Amino acid sequence: MSLDGGNGEKAGVFLSTLERRTEATGYSFVRDVDLFVGTGSGAVNALLLAWFDDPIRAFEAMLRFDDEAREGQTPWSMAGTVLGSNAALSAKSLVAFCDEVFGAGTTLADIKRPVLVSTVQLDDELDIDNRRWKPRTFSNAAGDVGRVELIVDVVLRTMAMPLQYPAYQGGAGTGPVYVDGAVVANNPAMLALTAALADKKKLPDISVLSVGTPRNLAGTARHLAPALADGMANWGYRQWMLDPFNPLVLIDLFLQAGAQAVSDQCEQLLGDRFLRVDPPVFVGPAWDAPDGNVAVDLTMEWLEKNGWKPAKPPAAKAPAAAPAAT
Repeated sequence: MSLDGGNGEKAGVFLSTLERRTEATGYSFVRDVDLFVGTGSGAVNALLLAWFDDPIRAFEAMLRFDDEAREGQTPWSMAGTVLGSNAALSAKSLVAFCDEVFGAGTTLADIKRPVLVSTVQLDDELDIDNRRWKPRTFSNAAGDVGRVELIVDVVLRTMAMPLQYPAYQGGAGTGPVYVDGAVVANNPAMLALTAALADKKKLPDISVLSVGTPRNLAGTARHLAPALADGMANWGYRQWMLDPFNPLVLIDLFLQAGAQAVSDQCEQLLGDRFLRVDPPVFVGPAWDAPDGNVAVDLTMEWLEKNGWKPAKPPAAKAPAAAPAAT
């Protein structure tokens, strides 16, 4: 299962609705996941699903996280955000959540189910004359050096979306600094696929469910239709970044177009064994949203078609009738 960064709460509502529907038909799709992969808030959801034995507890924690992650703003920090001198949100609430839910000192190795988290390392520290940033993943796979990392450090690294949260190094105060994996893979479906292949899985045996979070950073448009003159739209910094109706539209374009490209690539490799679902953003529970129900129905059909739903055991034969008494 691949979980995008973005609107983690709505993704959690969709997944909990889907889990409840599958349990009603006799199985749990969450318990049958072999690998959870995520970016940003999707990485937090992946960690929670891999951490809790009971999916319901994971879903409850997802909703809590989305509320608590946005706490900690003060008038001073808000003023600094407007002036461009600091990030919009503090990381203190993220630390408190991780310490409470996972426990202080808990590492990725303590998570029993396979999980992989995407980040970007701002300095590879390998060549002093040619230092550069690079994508980085952390997982609890056997032999992965990331297994020893504290969960809280991994969460703060993958949540460090520039402008939103501070770039983050680690609690120990050593090593490189990281930012949100959305910079390189807001849709981490290809990371999920390549991780499965690296684990010696065969391509025909892999199915990937990719859950999107169709939300812009700011503004409302998910497409652009600029006014043209002589077949050109001569946009500058103001239109791409400071439009009051669609601020940061350039960043949205990068994230959404990149996410779609990854989905197209995975579909070319996996065919019908890949499903990209973008649950609609809605207010209230998923079961009250018609568009949400359509997304759930589509995913249910795909799970059953791809063998995610365990086959029913053959019906037991009725015992032979006892011979009649004479």
